[in-house]
Amino acid sequence: MTGSAGQKRVPTEFFHKWKVYSPSKEEQSRIAQILDILDSQIQKTEALIAKLEKIKEGLLHDLLTRGIDHNGQLRPTPDQAPELYRESALGLIPKKWVCSEIENLLDCPSRSGLYKPSAFHGYGAPMIQMGNIFSSEFVSFEKISRVSVTPSELEIFGLENGDILFARRSLVLEGAGKASLVKDLPEPSTFESSIVRLRLRQDAILPSFAIVFLQSSFSYSDRRKYIRQVAVSGVSSSDIRQFLCLIPPLEEQQTIISRVESSRSRIEAERKALGKLKKQKAGLMDDLLTGRVRVTPLMKDAV
Repeated sequence: MTGSAGQKRVPTEFFHKWKVYSPSKEEQSRIAQILDILDSQIQKTEALIAKLEKIKEGLLHDLLTRGIDHNGQLRPTPDQAPELYRESALGLIPKKWVCSEIENLLDCPSRSGLYKPSAFHGYGAPMIQMGNIFSSEFVSFEKISRVSVTPSELEIFGLENGDILFARRSLVLEGAGKASLVKDLPEPSTFESSIVRLRLRQDAILPSFAIVFLQSSFSYSDRRKYIRQVAVSGVSSSDIRQFLCLIPPLEEQQTIISRVESSRSRIEAERKALGKLKKQKAGLMDDLLTGRVRVTPLMKDAV
């Protein structure tokens, strides 16, 4: 690169000296054909994932409005069987369901997270940050921050499987009050001060069901009224405790969870397949476009 004052440029003579791999036109055509096949597979997999996401969205709507009857089937709709439903703060719900504020379901008081000065960061126990709870319905332990904590701090601000973490603030409206479930905790961990921890009574509501509901559009419509917008969107701990939650009987909660997990597993399997295809394409491009791997044997076989 040459030039000054921020105006860098590539010298013209570079292009006369720059060597690029240039296979025969027949070989170029074969390379393009191979990559096109992979592109087609990638596009089909992406389309399938989008379709499965739509199906899951419809399934969630039905499960959270109609639920599952004793025969393992979706209940008839309110129009078909109004006698099976009753009014609640969240609209019509099955008669055996309860609509309650989250604070009535707590096993212990809600807890805001731990603040530690920067000198304590970089080593120690994993500390869940906002970014770890925005990625999905489950807390992510990838790209985890670490912080030095005392045993008493870890006891007070520690996490357990089944804990639900809420974001108190967010740069985007829908992120404020977003919930994420602690699952498969890899080691003793804590959480930062912009997050609120709720620990539920599992004799009343299963955490896996609670997160299904709290991630739904029904829950967002409810919590939207608590969100305050200043520089960032935010909710308080007391706001979070007032969020409403639907509570089917425990057996029905478990059936709903199983249906959701089956749908989720199918989507995850396709996402993994998509990742493998993209990785395969990147590897083939690196090999074929540099000449490291030749397609001439394939061309000979075709002849």
